[in-house]
Amino acid sequence: MASTTRAPRAREPKASKRQKTAFTPRENWQEWVQHLAARREPQTLRRLIGEQIDQRVRQPLAWGLPTDTPAETTRLLDQLDRVTRGKPRSGFQAAVEAESWLAALATRPADHVLAWEALAWTGALPSLAESLSADSWNDLLDALLQLADDARREPLLKPDSNLLVHQLLAGELPLTLAGQLPELPACRRLAGPARKLLTLGICEALDGEGLPHASNLARLRPLLACWIRCRVLDPKCFNSEARTQLEWLARQAIRLCRPDGSQLLSELEQSDWCGPLFKTLLQVAGDAADRSAAARWLRLEAGQSGKSGKRKLPDPTVYSAWSELAVLRSDWAPRSTYLAVAFDRPRMRCEVGSDRQSWLGGDWETDFLVDGQAVDQASVWEEVCWFSDEDVDYLELERPLSDQWRVQRQMLLARRDGFVLLCDALLGERPAELSCRSRIPLADEPRVYPAKQTRELLLRTETGMARCLPLALPEWRIQPASGELCADARQLCWETSGRGRNLFHPLLLDLDRQRMDKECTWRRLTIGEQRQIQAADVAVGYRIQIGKKQWMLYRSLAAAANRTLLGQNYSNEFVLARFTRDGTCEPLIEIESA
Repeated sequence: MASTTRAPRAREPKASKRQKTAFTPRENWQEWVQHLAARREPQTLRRLIGEQIDQRVRQPLAWGLPTDTPAETTRLLDQLDRVTRGKPRSGFQAAVEAESWLAALATRPADHVLAWEALAWTGALPSLAESLSADSWNDLLDALLQLADDARREPLLKPDSNLLVHQLLAGELPLTLAGQLPELPACRRLAGPARKLLTLGICEALDGEGLPHASNLARLRPLLACWIRCRVLDPKCFNSEARTQLEWLARQAIRLCRPDGSQLLSELEQSDWCGPLFKTLLQVAGDAADRSAAARWLRLEAGQSGKSGKRKLPDPTVYSAWSELAVLRSDWAPRSTYLAVAFDRPRMRCEVGSDRQSWLGGDWETDFLVDGQAVDQASVWEEVCWFSDEDVDYLELERPLSDQWRVQRQMLLARRDGFVLLCDALLGERPAELSCRSRIPLADEPRVYPAKQTRELLLRTETGMARCLPLALPEWRIQPASGELCADARQLCWETSGRGRNLFHPLLLDLDRQRMDKECTWRRLTIGEQRQIQAADVAVGYRIQIGKKQWMLYRSLAAAANRTLLGQNYSNEFVLARFTRDGTCEPLIEIESA
């Protein structure tokens, strides 16, 4: 990505004669304390960041901190942050806290909680020299050095390695020690290895264009915060490849936000918005296009994120097969429609939102039954097709099931038409009684209102509404159906059943708030091939009308052939088309058979 704006270089500590001297704090304690009290460099991380974004900065170490972090840890971080600012809380006894923390260190696991506490102690070390004895201060320093050394020896690429813990303890901790105490050779020589491990971490964690793997989404905010703090603390900490990745990550992090700034595909209570983190990210690694997107999508004011300029907005959609992650979005407007999926495991995660709110979010579970027996679905998803243009974003995935069955999952967002399609096609080699039963959790806010006479279902909040249409089922409840659409235990559930070799299982979510008061209807269409009506396990077609808008959906389930519906001939596997005012059928997307 061509980045047009770079961060101001953080001032590096100037090496005075004393800094070049090998200090021995245990032997020359009073001289060391006086030196720390008198020095003006290096600056604290808070001040370095504050200079770059020109405002008071919330405690940088708390950026991305999970909301389930133990209260004792957040208390310690706050107390030590106040120490670094020269404003310790009354009653805070640094010596007692340090002694207690050191005593428990031997039995504690090397996890992210310990890492944040270690970083807090490291940042406060220069200020604590006046509060601690020589032995306490040096014991604390030795313990932090040992933590960094132990983490450095742990290989990053082990199958069970925790990337966040590794980057905090093996990367940021030694880099902070080197930056805060450059006078000490034992700290100063940590910088080089820390830079290499941070570079390795960012290059291994991202797909080449800044998108993290889906398995790291839960740790993305704290990882991002770690890398940004390191970038500000030491401008040399990443090589050119890692810096490019970080610049791309600035854009991807915006794409992975909900309009309120919380992170997509995550629990709302675990992904709080952190304005200072994103403002610093845009200043350090973003370009004009990123700032324009943030100003529009997240409503970051130009004065907060830098001048957004008139640069063309980047594409709001992103997909990566390596990351096993996709965000389909109509545009950058806060009320736009979006669909996000993470398919790094058989039970993929899915989120659908529009109009500044989430409608669905969580694991997309589907039970596939053949003659009443569940077919195994432990295999992974593989890409079949990805397509994106100004009309639609489309992703199709496939995975094999047991007994020679397979499923193809189609996800489509109609950018201009304001709806989302979620479809499964269960495909086999023999006739059987087939059933697909899907469930996606509802977001917290929507209330559910089933229509009285039809099978549509409405989701409502105080400010919006969404409509769910089970296309494979008859519209009217009076008609018999081999399936249902309902909401049960705060989950949207839909089922389709039938007999044959194949079964199509679609759901349409209409998210256009302008037409929620319009009547809607849908019909299954008759499909012909060589003047013969085709069964539903060969091909299916539907016509959907909402107000004056009409669309046609066609899906071939058997071998490709020239088939007819509504006077249109198709040899494609999948077609979505819009009817224009003059009655012609305008294709939005056509997928050829493999």
